[in-house]
Amino acid sequence: MRGRACLKQKLAAQIKMDPVPLPYKRKILAWLREQKAAGRKIILATASDFQMAKPVADHVGIFDEVLAQRRQNQFGGAEISGEIAFGKIRRTRI
Repeated sequence: MRGRACLKQKLAAQIKMDPVPLPYKRKILAWLREQKAAGRKIILATASDFQMAKPVADHVGIFDEVLAQRRQNQFGGAEISGEIAFGKIRRTRI
């Protein structure tokens, strides 16, 4: 593994992610909560490393699944299709 994926993984291995002080957009979180209450599956899909994304998902507490970069996959620059594409919020910090 080389390039961005390697860098992201090495950084994630050395940094303990604290999701509390991140700038979350309340309107988007409220909308996601509404969608979850309506029965939709909420997935956090990111090009970030899984070790960075999982603490954010756990802190927010509404995601059913986390799709993030690991050694086996790389989502950066790829379109995610199927059910995940419905309601996709592009390049928006949650």
